[in-house]
Amino acid sequence: MKTNVINRNFGINRCSLVQNLFDAGCDTDAIQRYTQLQKEGKMREQLRLLAQQRRNLLHVIRENQKRLDCLDYLIHCIETDDPSTSQEKQS
Repeated sequence: MKTNVINRNFGINRCSLVQNLFDAGCDTDAIQRYTQLQKEGKMREQLRLLAQQRRNLLHVIRENQKRLDCLDYLIHCIETDDPSTSQEKQS
């Protein structure tokens, strides 16, 4: 029974799995750790590793959203304070 758990890859071949982890932003260490956990049948630890990567990505998204908000604010200020931009919009 243990062999089935260790070899379970949920229909994903190793190459696709590694590519998916890479595409998800995992570094080489995280990919190696994940595949080692898979070999050992430690699904909870695999899920923890994936959840941590997800949190990391969300953090980056939030940081970039703040940057976008700053740019949007500057664009808004320029467009509302510069009379030439309001004329260009009306044309």
